[in-house]
Amino acid sequence: MARAETLTIMFADMVDFTERTAHQSREENRELLETYNGLMLPLIRRFGGRRVKSMGDALLATFRSPTDGVRCGMALQDAVAGHNFGKPMTKQIHIRVALNSGEVRVERGDVLGEAVNLAARVEGVTGRGEITLTESTYLMMNRSEVAVKPVGEQKLKGIAEPVRLYRVPQRMGQRLMAVGADVAPAAEDVLPYGGMHLVKCTETRPAWLGTLRERLQDAAVEADPRRVRLAALALLLVLSVALDVWYFTGSGDQEARPAALTAAAVPPPPDPQIARNRAASRIARQAHAQLAGGHPGEAAAAYARAIELNPLLAADARTAADLVGCLEFGTETATPLIRKYFNPVLRDELGRRTSQPGALGRQRAIELLTDVGQPRAIDRTGALLEDLKDAETCNARREVVKKLRTQRDPRALPALKATLQGGL
Repeated sequence: MARAETLTIMFADMVDFTERTAHQSREENRELLETYNGLMLPLIRRFGGRRVKSMGDALLATFRSPTDGVRCGMALQDAVAGHNFGKPMTKQIHIRVALNSGEVRVERGDVLGEAVNLAARVEGVTGRGEITLTESTYLMMNRSEVAVKPVGEQKLKGIAEPVRLYRVPQRMGQRLMAVGADVAPAAEDVLPYGGMHLVKCTETRPAWLGTLRERLQDAAVEADPRRVRLAALALLLVLSVALDVWYFTGSGDQEARPAALTAAAVPPPPDPQIARNRAASRIARQAHAQLAGGHPGEAAAAYARAIELNPLLAADARTAADLVGCLEFGTETATPLIRKYFNPVLRDELGRRTSQPGALGRQRAIELLTDVGQPRAIDRTGALLEDLKDAETCNARREVVKKLRTQRDPRALPALKATLQGGL
């Protein structure tokens, strides 16, 4: 028998999963999914969610609190970002998260209804590393505790009316923190949402206890006829009280409880990495000022020291942009540093640099992307258009025009027409 509930629905999946599996063995695919589930599932439970089902890399989870659903999405993105640092591109994981709130039908452990369909459609328009939510989730959540930006109305496939969407922007400095949360200060600068996956949640009971209660409730509701259902509800009440009494008072014997519960009471030892992260953030701020002041060589050397202390800084948007900017000045430090700590943020910055003014930096960005096996990130047409501007002789312009014609890119048409009309 089904029951109606108002829940927040979360869909999360891996970006480019299908393409990756086409080049993986079964063992490699199994290891990838195990790593992925190991990152995702504990956080969903920690933030009060319930995984409904998994479909390959896609996860469907529900939350009774819209705010906790958004918190969980932020934690998932931070956990994945932390996992990726120091790993080659082939081992990295990138996800997208979509949320929608509304009435659903809960039946035999599954959730059905228009709210689920809408959440799935929103996932389809969510990009890598993004968290997108519908207006219903935005209005129901605690909006004063997390930064959200409107995306605007969007027409989604299979949905009759346009849907107003919102996105949780990265690195906005606003996080939902539990009381007593302990997050390394440097994480605020380099992780998308400041280390939400490191937040210590203050739950009153372990997640597995709540999961057992939910399963008993589902069994009770689905039971039929009425007498069996009433008996199941009565048994549920007795078991629920007994479980709470056992957990909170019990015999007083800590060994009788699961090891995972007692381990949480032991404070972790001091982490020396926290001091290194603070020093790295301070050096990175100095490097930003040095580059802005016209000292690229000193800035690149400072970035090298900072990233050696805390490799997470290599994926910080500003640090990555400044590192790529150092390429134009011929510094010997920036190129090997980018190659050593290459990551998606650096890849995107290098890709943008390939179509920007400055021949030396442009050429070095192209060479780096080629060396690390990311030629698709190169904007060939943009680079050639800049080369055409820099060409000083007719022969040089002719060579560039020949290459531009092979690109078959509409962006090149105005430049080609102007060049031909000018007689090269």
